[in-house]
Amino acid sequence: MKGLSTVSKSAAGHKEGPVYAMDSAVLLWYRSDLPREAARSYWRGGHAQIVARNPALSDYRQHHFAYDSNGLWPNTDAVETIIPRFLRVDGMPEVRLKGRVSLFLNNQYSKKILSDEVNVFARTILYITSNRGGAWFKSGYDEPVGFRCVALIKRRKGISGEQFERFIKQELCTVLNQSMDILELRSQVFLEWNQRQWDSPGVAHDNAEDDQYHAAVIIGARSKADLLHALDRVTDGDFPSRQAWFCSAIHAYEVESTYTYCREGRPTLPQLAPARKATIEPLMRAITPATERAAKSSSEQKITKAIKLPISGSTPEDVIVDTQGRLICGVSDGRILRIDPVTRLEVTLCSTGGRPLGLELTTDNRLIICDAHKGLLSFDFQTQVLVPLVEFVNTFPLRFCSNATIAKDGTIWFTESTSRFDFEQAAGAFIEHRPSGRLLRRDPNGEVTVVLSELYFPNGLSLNDDESAVLFVETAAYRLSRLWVRGEREGDCEVLADNFPGLPDNMSRIKNGRFWVAMVSPRIAALDSFANAPVLFRKLIWALPQKIQPKPAHTAWVMCFDQEGRLLEDLQSSDLSYSEVTSVAELNGRLYLGTVASNERSLLEIGLESCASNQINK
Repeated sequence: MKGLSTVSKSAAGHKEGPVYAMDSAVLLWYRSDLPREAARSYWRGGHAQIVARNPALSDYRQHHFAYDSNGLWPNTDAVETIIPRFLRVDGMPEVRLKGRVSLFLNNQYSKKILSDEVNVFARTILYITSNRGGAWFKSGYDEPVGFRCVALIKRRKGISGEQFERFIKQELCTVLNQSMDILELRSQVFLEWNQRQWDSPGVAHDNAEDDQYHAAVIIGARSKADLLHALDRVTDGDFPSRQAWFCSAIHAYEVESTYTYCREGRPTLPQLAPARKATIEPLMRAITPATERAAKSSSEQKITKAIKLPISGSTPEDVIVDTQGRLICGVSDGRILRIDPVTRLEVTLCSTGGRPLGLELTTDNRLIICDAHKGLLSFDFQTQVLVPLVEFVNTFPLRFCSNATIAKDGTIWFTESTSRFDFEQAAGAFIEHRPSGRLLRRDPNGEVTVVLSELYFPNGLSLNDDESAVLFVETAAYRLSRLWVRGEREGDCEVLADNFPGLPDNMSRIKNGRFWVAMVSPRIAALDSFANAPVLFRKLIWALPQKIQPKPAHTAWVMCFDQEGRLLEDLQSSDLSYSEVTSVAELNGRLYLGTVASNERSLLEIGLESCASNQINK
């Protein structure tokens, strides 16, 4: 188990010196006829979906500027640091390009971006650097950056472009980089502005020579106080006179929000419409051989009673029980359904507009929904209002929100199965064998913390009876772990049950010291073998059509454990017309199973009358 990584090992996070590349920035002004929040929402939503999936981009961030920012740069003689009202910019996307050739080959994506701008922007100004005009001193990825500013800089007349570039990279950024408070630092020195580079229809692109900028410096720190303290370095000694010699204006915009939509060539957004497959970057990994139990198609104890409860939607990934003994599940079209298991009466509670996965009830009459497309949501049964709780974590969209459990004080623990693949392309995480999942916590005040990272597809989880620990499974690691969250062992994480014979998925809530785990499939030998297969071979497998890639066996399987990870029940049957079980809930001596099997439009009810687990309840 590993905590949150703080240093990127990629070139973008290189620590020994800046990494140079071709970057660009676009200054944006919202349409005046749109409410500001509506414009911001569209920019970070629909417009971002178009831009982030451009194959020509290596990295793409949006910086949303604070509306009332007057300028954070320290006062400097002969340098304009107060942002003029008539120049005030609403935001800036920051882009790292793969190169001019890639940009040319993917020109159709640029056209899509240009044609969409009129929907949100009144004016846009594109600046672009040379092949080495962008310099990344500190990427800021995975750092606890809590405050940013973007400094837009004008070159003083009479200073050559070469002199100016040396000052920005070798003097200004070097001074800032010496501060321990700076966690993120990147610069762009622009080529001469040319309107023809970015001429979107219906949008203004006027950019008078006196208004033009010549560089941008993006600076991030843990807090505003830390950032301002770091900026004090530019007031030391004779450095103010150096700034005045090279710069006529430095307008440092306070950044209200930053969103990262593409990192190192990979879109970070969950798809809203079918998207091309993400690439895989396989790792070698040692996997313990599966036990003999993995090869069996049924358990010793037989499932004697099983019936299907039909529902109006397909693939009910998670199923839970409410306080009145009714079943709640989410289906592939985004709806949340409530079903009375006795009368079969079904009610649609709401629709997320995405792909709901894990569900959990709160004590204050709300339903917490993990949605693979929308993030962590809350539905209020009384007001019928659906609101987002967590959409972004450390500037990144919540990519694959999987399951949640809630403490009595309202703290929500939840999993992101992978930050690298969409729900629809989850198989990539298993073929890649790269740990990219996280365990997160949302406190009652709304603050979100990454508790554990680099997990192998974390999925179901539950607090133990006294809420001193969170138990969770990692589907691709075949294990059950316990993280202590209170008491003397707080922070300790231990494996309770290892080398599962199948792939564990969702967990029922722990009650009276026991819980059920849905087993979506027995171990798949091909997936295990891929852990040490050549990288090229795995990439070829991933490129194959999904219908001929390794698939789960047709079986219905659940297991019951106590809080120490001891197996209490093992129920499996391959004779039922039900498979790929992803959830299980217990109610009145019966189990109710959900699934992601294609087009399955039912829940499975299993009677436990003859099972030892029923004796445990008594």
